[in-house]
Amino acid sequence: MKGTWFLLSASSLFLFSAMATLITYVVRRGYPTYFVLLGLSVVLVVFYSIELAVYKPTHLRPDMHIWLLLGLIGILSALGNLALYKATSIAPNPGLAVAVNGLQAGVVALLSVRFLGSSLNKVQVIGLFLGLAAIIVLGIGSRMSKASPKVSPTLKAATQIHKTE
Repeated sequence: MKGTWFLLSASSLFLFSAMATLITYVVRRGYPTYFVLLGLSVVLVVFYSIELAVYKPTHLRPDMHIWLLLGLIGILSALGNLALYKATSIAPNPGLAVAVNGLQAGVVALLSVRFLGSSLNKVQVIGLFLGLAAIIVLGIGSRMSKASPKVSPTLKAATQIHKTE
């Protein structure tokens, strides 16, 4: 059971990567981001309603505090998803916007230390700084001039053959 969190996280990585790519594809085809996210929300409501009906947890008795937190979580999720997928639809490469969003892991780690009583060791702190450095490099790279990339002679010849056909 100790490694289960890692397997679930790795599965989530690939599932969310596919989802982000497909959302970006649909938005770039001209559908508004809010429309695509509404479709996603409908699927989520149906999926989790079925799960709730099947498992029927009897211990759930949320008070007003929990309902307010759930409302805040929903608002944060809606705004965060809207911002992310608008960014992927206009970024030169959708992966850049998702990479910046990937620093979310560092923010969650720091918030967890502050508010949830978690801790970080030196190696984990170094990893957070390396993640921040990677985001800075991506940002600098996206601001650089759009000089034409060097193309290998083989690729250049192949594209010339394709153009003449």
